Formats: sequence, C-alpha cells, structure tokens
Amino acid sequence: MVGLLVACAGEEQGDIQNDGVPEVVEVDIMLPEIVPGEEVILQTKVTQGNENVDDAEEVEFEVWKHGKKDESDMISGEHQGDGIYEISYTFVDDGVYNVTSHVTARGMHVMPTKQVIVGDVSEEELQQLEEDDAQDEENEHEHHH
Repeated sequence: MVGLLVACAGEEQGDIQNDGVPEVVEVDIMLPEIVPGEEVILQTKVTQGNENVDDAEEVEFEVWKHGKKDESDMISGEHQGDGIYEISYTFVDDGVYNVTSHVTARGMHVMPTKQVIVGDVSEEELQQLEEDDAQDEENEHEHHH
C-alpha cells in the first residue's frame, strides 16, 4: 500500500527529478538535405524528460555562413505541435553554415548549434573549417582551467 502511494506521488511531479531539480530542456535541431537556392524547413524538437515542450516562451533559429556570424539571420520558429518548432529558410550560396536554435522554455535557455554543408564546398574551405574548430576548442579549454 505504501509503495502504491509513493509511486503515485512520484508521477505527479513529472518533470522534476528526485532531488527537486527540474529536468533539463533538451533541443534537437533537425536539418533536411539542403540544396542551395531551394526553400527548406528547419525544425527543432524541444523536450523535457519524456515530455514534448509545447509551451516554450521563445524559439528562434539563427543561421549564418561560417565566418560571417555578424551577418546572421534570426527567425522566430512557429509551433507545430508535439514539441516541434519550425521555419522556412533558403540557403542562397554553397558553403558551410551554422544553425543555432535559441530556446527559452520552463525557466531555461538552451542554444545548441549544428553545422551543415550546403552544395559544393572546396577542400580549402573544409580545411579552414577544421582549423577554426580546433582553434575554438583550444580557446574553450583555456577558459575552463
């Protein structure tokens, strides 16, 4: 009988872990195959634990060509249901792009980034990308020590 009561009480708290800390809001950026000049749908799935987050305060997509962050596009996502938020976007040129999903939900702000290669990218561009990523990683380690 006591076990049954404890199990029911645990269910009511749903998105709170045993130590009283809310579970982290997780964001998964879903990118389709992209052809330069063609409109595509970029989606983000927002969850907390096993639950879809359909009540995010803000979901924005930031898109920029590698090395040109100051020229980024920021577009508000539209809620589609089942924790999915999306935008339509056209990548005009070939190149390496970054897509960051800025999500504010349930008192948390999460902003994962994914890189995507659009069209044809030269070996030189890929080499530069690897060097930039290595440099970024090196700088990150310096800040943590």
